[in-house]
Amino acid sequence: MEKHKTIVFGIDGGTWISLKPLAEKGLLPAFKKILDKGSHGTLMSSIPCRSSTAIISFYTGKNPAKWGSLDFSCFDCDVTRYDKIRINNPAIWEILGNYGLKSAILNLPTTHPPTPVEGVMLSGFSVSEKDEYTYPKEFKERVRGFHLGRETFLKLISGEKTMEGEKELFNFFLESAKQKYQIIRNVIKDAAFDFVLFWVDESDAIQHDFWGEEEYLSRFFKEIDKNLNDVMENNPDANIIIMSDHGFDAVPIYEFYPKSWLKKEGYLKLKGNIIQQWIVQAINNFLIKIPGAYRYRYLGFLYYLLDSIKSIINKKNKKEVNQPFKIDRSWRLKKHSSESKAMGVDWSKTVASNHDFWGIKIFKENLKRDYEEVRSEIMKKMRELKDKNGEKIIKYVWKREEIFSGEGVEKFPDIAYLPNSKFLPTGFLPFSLTRKRSITRVAKVARGGHMIIREGIFLAFGPNIKNAGDIGELNVLDLTPTILSMFNVSIPEDMDGKVIKEIII
Repeated sequence: MEKHKTIVFGIDGGTWISLKPLAEKGLLPAFKKILDKGSHGTLMSSIPCRSSTAIISFYTGKNPAKWGSLDFSCFDCDVTRYDKIRINNPAIWEILGNYGLKSAILNLPTTHPPTPVEGVMLSGFSVSEKDEYTYPKEFKERVRGFHLGRETFLKLISGEKTMEGEKELFNFFLESAKQKYQIIRNVIKDAAFDFVLFWVDESDAIQHDFWGEEEYLSRFFKEIDKNLNDVMENNPDANIIIMSDHGFDAVPIYEFYPKSWLKKEGYLKLKGNIIQQWIVQAINNFLIKIPGAYRYRYLGFLYYLLDSIKSIINKKNKKEVNQPFKIDRSWRLKKHSSESKAMGVDWSKTVASNHDFWGIKIFKENLKRDYEEVRSEIMKKMRELKDKNGEKIIKYVWKREEIFSGEGVEKFPDIAYLPNSKFLPTGFLPFSLTRKRSITRVAKVARGGHMIIREGIFLAFGPNIKNAGDIGELNVLDLTPTILSMFNVSIPEDMDGKVIKEIII
């Protein structure tokens, strides 16, 4: 196979729900051209379907158990050293570099701080213009100004900054996408690079804030389509691959409480007598009535205060990461940390509890029956679980080993699941199993979400790509081995992904 330059155009949260109708109306001619003359499909994200988990799975070609982490909070990148993951799990650009092929990695989340590469790297996510965000350092002169708006963006998502109206917020994201592309446009078309990976991150924020607003979504994706067309015109002999890290949909209208369900089924036990147990659930019942943004902000602050007191008592010093720019964690971080705690649970008697929004952990030390019997029983009940209106709550249920493998697999929940898109699992333990979510002026801002939406997008077009049309579902793990195959590069044996042979000429 003749080698051709390959460009990966990443669209954070790209979904067919938004893009296909616009393309079919003729509003996205570049996307429509690839749909008609190339190959496309539904790119299934990782479990959990968070940006960082999916992106690392993509560029290593390995499931999360092999690179050693359950998941990452997208707003925790300022304290997570993603580069350490790649010591034993090389990224696609590092593999290509071993064969003398040059890469330009541009704005990809999980690449801060930048690391040596055969080519150039512009780190994405949780950096500001004040940071050193390029490799080599002198590359910053060529892309200076790329992260000028990043501090404003981080303050917006943390709630530290607000904007007067929707138009101002939308225009901020739209102008950010325009300016970033213009800055790296000449890098993308530079013939010196064999492999280019450019990530659009504003698409995630736009869909969170403007989901269901066709005018705003249309204007934004028209701009992305214009950029895509420019990439194709400037690189006529290149293979173009468009991908997303996860899908998107309207935010779920109901909350689902796995702990309450597990307690009802007898798998989760509370401490104390009946009255004490009732008090625990009554407190949870009160907390779930507080709108999400406020609920986690104040609950997270309470846990932080308690942890600080414990730290002082135990004379422990909290380590700080040296960053030129630091921002307070958002309420979403407080949500993640507060839900990992569980007031009143008797862990010496509990057989199973939830892990985050996507897993069930079984405590083998507390089992009085066969492990597989209990696990299969819980999974069967989950598949049959319905709310009071008769609607199924759970969409997918897997045994851990069906989707994870590797040395770190024992750290993962025994059962993985994703709910119906109408239900969002949370870590509270009220009396009810489900509840309609509270809507307020603050909570209304997040109209779209993706935490439980695996279905992303995949499109491919170019000299090495067949006109195969719709190829159905494929996995985010499959992209790196497929690209390596197009470069005639050996695929490491420990990769989980498979070559998408049906699209390659």
